Formats: sequence, C-alpha cells, structure tokens
Amino acid sequence: MDHDIEWLFEEVYKIKRENTRDVQFLSDWDVKGESPIEFSSLLSQVYNDSSVSSLKYNYAYEQFSLKNQILEFANTDQSLKLLETEITITPSATISLYLCAQALAALDIKRILIITPAYFSTHESFDKAGCHVFYYHLKDDHNLQLDLNEIESLIEQQYIQGIVLTDPVYSAGIEFNLETYTQLSEICNKNDLYFAVDYSLGGLNWNEENMFVLNTDKLKILKKNRKFLFIDTLSKRLLMNGIKFSVIIGDEDIVDRIDRISEIVYGGLSAAQCFLINKLYMKENQWLITLMCKRNIEATKETYRQINSLLLGTQFELAETNSGYFSLINHKKISLQDIDTKEFSLTLLKECNILAICKDRFTYFQENRFGFRINLNKKKEDLIFPIRQCIGIDYSRFYKR
Repeated sequence: MDHDIEWLFEEVYKIKRENTRDVQFLSDWDVKGESPIEFSSLLSQVYNDSSVSSLKYNYAYEQFSLKNQILEFANTDQSLKLLETEITITPSATISLYLCAQALAALDIKRILIITPAYFSTHESFDKAGCHVFYYHLKDDHNLQLDLNEIESLIEQQYIQGIVLTDPVYSAGIEFNLETYTQLSEICNKNDLYFAVDYSLGGLNWNEENMFVLNTDKLKILKKNRKFLFIDTLSKRLLMNGIKFSVIIGDEDIVDRIDRISEIVYGGLSAAQCFLINKLYMKENQWLITLMCKRNIEATKETYRQINSLLLGTQFELAETNSGYFSLINHKKISLQDIDTKEFSLTLLKECNILAICKDRFTYFQENRFGFRINLNKKKEDLIFPIRQCIGIDYSRFYKR
C-alpha cells in the first residue's frame, strides 16, 4: 500500500497559504495552554542564559557536559551503568529516527522488521536509508498481542538484521510492558539483531504514580542486548514543541556512527536547547517535570472520559488507552480495507475544515478496524464538535467500489 502522507499536508499548506479558514487538526502536536508559573520561570532562565552562548556551534559530539548531566541522572539507578559513549542528543525525535535508520544502513544493517503500528515517518526513514523493510502486524482482533513464534519465523525467512518497535502502539496511548521488552530482547540477542525502540511518546503511563523522566526499567532490558537503540524525547512529554530535543541511547558503535552523520544532517543544537537539556536533567528539577506531566495526564484522562461518553450509542469507540496524550477513535465494524481513507481525509478537510490522520498511516495492515488518531490534551471544546462531524458523516460515500 501507499505509505505516503505528504498529499494530506500539502492540502493543509494550501489552506494556510490562502489564509481563508482555520483547520481543526484532531491529532495536533501543538496544544494551547499555560505552563505552571514555576515552569515558565525555568524557561525564561533558559532563554536568558542561552543568549550569551548563541554565537557558536553546539555539535552533538562536543556535548560532553550535557551527556554527563544525563548520565548522572540516569545512573542514579546504579544497575543501569550507562556510558558517555552510549548517548547522543539531536534536535527532535524525527531527526533521531532518521539518523538511526541512516546509521544502521551505514553499518550494513538493512533488512529491517518493523512491528506495526509504527509512527508514519518510520517507514519513510528506513526506506530513504536504502533498507529493505518487512512488517509484523499487530492486529486489533488479537488485542495487539505479539506472536513470538511468528516473529522468529519472519526473522529466519527474511534474514532480518534489526527489529524496530514503536512504544506506545500507534504512538497513541497503548504502552508495551516489561515482559514484551524482555521477550523481544532475548530474540534479538539470540539472533544477533539490532533492537531499536522509538519511545518518543512513552513514559506517561496513566497508572503509574510517578512519571518517567527517563524509563530506566525499559532501558536496562534493552542494554542487555549487544546491539540496541532507544529514542527518548522528554520535551514531547512536556509538550515543548518550540524548543524540543531528543536523546538517543545505544551501543557505542551505533552512537559513534550517528554522531558522525549528524554533522551533515543538522549541524548542531541551539544554545537554548543545550541550556534546557541541562536544566531538565538536574535532579532538583525532577519534581517540576513530574508536576507538569501529572497535570497534563489528569486533563487527558478527563477528556478521555468525556469523549467516551460522547461515543456511547454510536458505531465508534475509543481504544483502550493506558499512556500518553493520544488515543484512537475506532469504528466497531468497518475495517480499513473497506474505506478509501485518502478520500475520507480529503473530504473532511475540504467540507468540514477537519484534518484527521487515519490508522492506515500507522498500521499498514488493512484488516484492522477503521479509525483516526486524536490528541486528548487539546481543549475539549476544540475536540467535541469535530469528532461529532467525523462520526456523523455518511461513510457509504467512502466505500471502495
């Protein structure tokens, strides 16, 4: 199937260029809201401090002090034992994913098994790196459970060299447990594979008392693997899209390769990013990060309850969600293979000014149920009316003939 999504954003750009109407993006990355005064104060300090150092490059391979700051924080869990050579920093999770794909290809790791659902840029990143991409599909009807025997068969049949896991599933609210990490790590170790995890939207489990600044429990399992990659993005947990950054943790060979490639991909980090990273990974600021995440999650859970009520008596339902700010609205009966999702999205955009990204941009498995992704951290009043329009539209218009 066609994995491209550029056609949809091109339509949005046209609308924005015309500047004639507002578009409601259901899974918007940007969320309007006010930060606690303590956090606003920290940001002001970051911008003031960084202004004096804004005239020099901040290459990733030069960021020894920042890496050591993250190390000091991570290694408070003494059983983790991360090394400076196992960490690098990038401007965003999207760049991290792209760099990981390029670095694996440079090491001639090109036969990649992607466990879907995955973020919609995952396929494109590995495809552009010249990798041969294979899929193992998690299925709605099987409660998104892994069949380890089937995965091992795929590894053997397709000579797989690396596995890529997106956690949470769909980057939308269903987080994998430690047992799954252990099982996949053991398979990768046994077959001498790279185990790469995109955890950019993880670390916000609704049932955990503490929010994760860095999920050391999952990292410890990954680190038992000889070849591993872990993409983490604390700024996404804090909804800081305007000054975001990402951290890649991996074995020394792959991190060294990523650092070398990074120079020609994005140059360096901004001074503000460097100061922000330093502040966020200070132990004395952990309470503030936890406070921010807890406030956001409480608001998210309340919106989830209200949307659930809105969908009662309809043909739609919210996916069971246990983590993060995103979820999925699924049709109870219609599958993705029944619907022309491109026509659905374009019609919503043109007739209702609503931008909805359908599940096939993540799952690549057409037998899963039709649905679309929403950001539960948006204001409720910005979600309810567009959702009513999405679930009330005549879906017979989009049936494949």
